[in-house]
Amino acid sequence: SSSSSSSSGDDDNAANQIRNDHRHCVELVQSRDLDGYLCGLLMPEQSRDAYFAIRAFNVEVASVKDGGGLGRRRPRSEVSMSAPM
Repeated sequence: SSSSSSSSGDDDNAANQIRNDHRHCVELVQSRDLDGYLCGLLMPEQSRDAYFAIRAFNVEVASVKDGGGLGRRRPRSEVSMSAPM
């Protein structure tokens, strides 16, 4: 009996994690890609979760490309000049 309640607790934790992940994706898109967020509101309900996950991934990739993600990217000339000789 305790294994079934443990399994139920795991299911609840997984469901809560999925809801939290979805909320994070929606908030990220809303704060950094307003057009994408507004378009997402028009998506059919069955497609909305996947849409916001993909848009949130796109926002993250764009922030790395723009240098706002993992740290400042140095131009190639700066990298070669600072390399030890």
